[in-house]
Amino acid sequence: EIAHQEAYQLQLYNRNSGEVREVVFKRGNDVISKERPTFITAISDTSAWYATESGLFQIDIKNQEIKHLLLGRKDKEESYPFPVSYVLSESHVLVLHREGEEKLWIGLQGTGINVLDTKTMEVEYLSTENGLSNNTVVGLLPDKYGYWISTFNGLSYLDTTTMKFRNFYRSNGISHNEFNRFSSL
Repeated sequence: EIAHQEAYQLQLYNRNSGEVREVVFKRGNDVISKERPTFITAISDTSAWYATESGLFQIDIKNQEIKHLLLGRKDKEESYPFPVSYVLSESHVLVLHREGEEKLWIGLQGTGINVLDTKTMEVEYLSTENGLSNNTVVGLLPDKYGYWISTFNGLSYLDTTTMKFRNFYRSNGISHNEFNRFSSL
């Protein structure tokens, strides 16, 4: 019996020319080809945050290298050829939202939301202990005053001026308590 190992590719689409090309990372930086992607968000035309089930990579597409890897605080240390920070509350990232130049909102499997200051690499942790409806976060949608957060058990609204949550469930009129990944509008 032969074990099948999937390889994942990051492809870059040029909307002007219609050209699609594979991003090939320099030797030692090919670790993301083994990681199942869950979400990606651009930082600029040449760099992005690449979320996986095993951590969050900051990638430099222009120079074909990984600039940083963020892992859960409970993960055991491994040797990588790029900087690693053990700051996330969990390594299984489900959704990302970039707020301005310095904040990255990270929805995680089972531990809520991590808000990363991308300059200092400091993290604020938000979970059911703070009032979030559930710790598996599958959607993050901003509005003028805060964030709508879809979870596996309810819809939460976080007012970012007060940092207070308001939760909505089926009993409040939503059609179902469990939200699926990528089902937000």
